[in-house]
Amino acid sequence: MMNARFWHFQGPEPDDVTKLTLSPGQTLTWYTGRNPCDEGWSSEMCQWTFDGVTITRSWCFDGTDCDGRLTRTGSDECRLSELAATPDSADPDKPYQYPNWKDREQSQRDYSAESMGY
Repeated sequence: MMNARFWHFQGPEPDDVTKLTLSPGQTLTWYTGRNPCDEGWSSEMCQWTFDGVTITRSWCFDGTDCDGRLTRTGSDECRLSELAATPDSADPDKPYQYPNWKDREQSQRDYSAESMGY
């Protein structure tokens, strides 16, 4: 079986890219968080799982700002054959070709809106 190799952009700079490699059956998790400050806090998580044919990516963005807490989650997938299908949108001349992710699901929870009855 083949490994899955693909570019992952993790900004904010244009060249903040990393090439990831997953073996069949492997899961890779990435997480970062920022300390609380007067503007709030934030965290990001991304997890990739490779079953030998398809990479499934699950993600979560969570945090607070002056408007309160907002959590966004979702997942998408990409077949092994489409891992280098999308050029860099900011600069098509760059060598990075990104996966052609297909949405599976997305959700959002706005804690402030919930507390106000929306």
